[in-house]
Amino acid sequence: MGQFAVIGLGRFGSAASLELIRLGHSVIGVDVNAKIVNQMADQLTLAAIADATDEHALKDLNTRPVMLLW
Repeated sequence: MGQFAVIGLGRFGSAASLELIRLGHSVIGVDVNAKIVNQMADQLTLAAIADATDEHALKDLNTRPVMLLW
């Protein structure tokens, strides 16, 4: 089981996140849009509202992902 952080939960990011979950992986989804994050929250390991361009915001999530999907 791998650990992934998906930055951006738009059309591609949400589809990739759900496929990774379906395959048994742990997925942290990050997006600046609270509505999108709230829609995905129950389906992901962790969903966070954060600005991915802010390095401190990502560090605050305390993630050490194996792979980042942009």
